[in-house]
Amino acid sequence: MLANKVVYQFRDDLHTLPGPYLTGNKSRKFKYLLKHLPDKVDTIVSHGGVQSNAMVALAALGMATKTSVVYYCKKPGRWLTSNPSGNYHRALSLGIELHYLKNDEYSKRFPTTPMLQPMPTPPEEAGRSLWVPQGGAMKEAQELPKILDPFIPFGSVDKRILNAWREAKEAGMYLDLVYGAVAVHTVMQCWRKSDILNGRQVMFVNTGGLEGVASMMNRYKHAGMVDDGEFD
Repeated sequence: MLANKVVYQFRDDLHTLPGPYLTGNKSRKFKYLLKHLPDKVDTIVSHGGVQSNAMVALAALGMATKTSVVYYCKKPGRWLTSNPSGNYHRALSLGIELHYLKNDEYSKRFPTTPMLQPMPTPPEEAGRSLWVPQGGAMKEAQELPKILDPFIPFGSVDKRILNAWREAKEAGMYLDLVYGAVAVHTVMQCWRKSDILNGRQVMFVNTGGLEGVASMMNRYKHAGMVDDGEFD
């Protein structure tokens, strides 16, 4: 029960890819790579945020297949650099090679482009390299749709999202705080403010991404929204 409504949950977060032990939608995205990577490339090259789930997934994939992973990102802040945590810490422990760029240099090298469109000038790396767009948005990848509230900035610290995450957790749904909690918030808004879902059954697709919960919780703690004892 969620918000006093019956919600069926499709547990895609339990889908696991053996070897790198990837879970959720990232395991579906990179299933192709796990099968075809070892004999075709020496290095995986990608870019994105320093707490990205895709970054950790690629690092795990690289370790499982003994493939180097080069990842371009903006330089993290002093606190994270001094106190590695979350996906940033996990990726480093898995042997990822991070290349830090200044904000303007990053924006110039990786301009915003539509999903699944090739980058204008992918970075060149020695050997046989494979370019993986941000988030793993490749033609070969398989990805379930993500439902986003257009009024909530992507990956932002927002009390509404935290409350939706808490309510879902109480209902037995453990979600990530970037996609899943936003989707739940959107569904509950539909229930409470409109009749668009009246008389309809709802199935929620839990796409995983739980690797990033710890990173987001640290941000909520710094914002004073979460007590130390709430998240274990």
